[in-house]
Amino acid sequence: MEKDIGAIKQIIETSQSAGLLLEKGTGEEFFLAKEALKTALLLKNLALISLPYEIPAYASKWLPFLTKEGAPVPQKISINIPKEKYPVKELKYDEDNDYFSLLITLQGTNFNKDDLIFKETLPKTDSIFYFCRNFDSEKLNHFKTLIEIPEKENVILIKPDQETVSEKAFEIIDSFSFDNEILKTSHLPTLLFAAVFKETDGFKNISQGALRLAARLLELGADKETTENIFNQDKIPVFWQMLGRALARTAVDQNLQSSWTFLSKKDFEKHKAEPKEEFLLKILKEISQTVPGQTFSLILWQAPTQNAFDLNNEDEIWATIKSADAVKLNFLATELKTKNQNGHLKTGPFKTFSEAEIQIRRALKSAIF
Repeated sequence: MEKDIGAIKQIIETSQSAGLLLEKGTGEEFFLAKEALKTALLLKNLALISLPYEIPAYASKWLPFLTKEGAPVPQKISINIPKEKYPVKELKYDEDNDYFSLLITLQGTNFNKDDLIFKETLPKTDSIFYFCRNFDSEKLNHFKTLIEIPEKENVILIKPDQETVSEKAFEIIDSFSFDNEILKTSHLPTLLFAAVFKETDGFKNISQGALRLAARLLELGADKETTENIFNQDKIPVFWQMLGRALARTAVDQNLQSSWTFLSKKDFEKHKAEPKEEFLLKILKEISQTVPGQTFSLILWQAPTQNAFDLNNEDEIWATIKSADAVKLNFLATELKTKNQNGHLKTGPFKTFSEAEIQIRRALKSAIF
């Protein structure tokens, strides 16, 4: 799976889609190098899937430099009908403004909808780029529950050896960046420069190759000053600190097409922030763009009770839910007995996070299925 640059370039040129996988437990430099390669592959118009879906907490400070997701890898769902039990005479497809329909004409039998079997097939890409510290087939197999891994000939390992991860990512991008066209684009040089900076401990432990790469990236427009400032945690605004904490506490539920973020009262107190609607919606917007492909983005948050008659002064749990699918959001609002407020809704109060999650999950199932 370790290949020379010529073979890697050939794989990229013959791919229409690619997967970018980041091994669990790798450092910030791996994430930055992966994001740089993602930017370059999107500029080549490849459909991409980037895993894991959950974004590490440190990623929040780099959000202004990250490329938003491009065309996703198409998702496939199969609807299975027992052939022997239901002989199909005719099958048609229809759609209107809100729904598409499969019209099935059976030969002389009554149909039971419980016999339908829905199966979601795993996304499949032409090639895989696997960022890892040391190759471990067991860790790669972990991703088999999320994506179909292609033949090993199309799996490319990006791991440090004589070269840093940053150098390897740069070499791959440089192989298809005609006249530096892609390398000069957007924030790509800064992402790679930041990866080199992190990987060499602020250029304290740097090889000649990594030093040459850093100089080349500066020539291409890398922002050295901003990179150094970003690595200084004290210079991160409150919003980005809260977003980092939110991303660290975000999980994806593919079955319910949703991302779930949990923030406690202590989270807001620690960063001297308040769970105001505008603030929460701004966080949800970033999360929905950072964790793509989900119909719903949810924040469940804790706040002091708004009930003046609550003598125990217990905290309450509220949920803010955002979606671009107006039909499903309206249905969810009805299930939760609230209103769609121009693309989002608020529901609560609940006594505990568990109570909120159980009720919202039940409502989501009704809205989706």
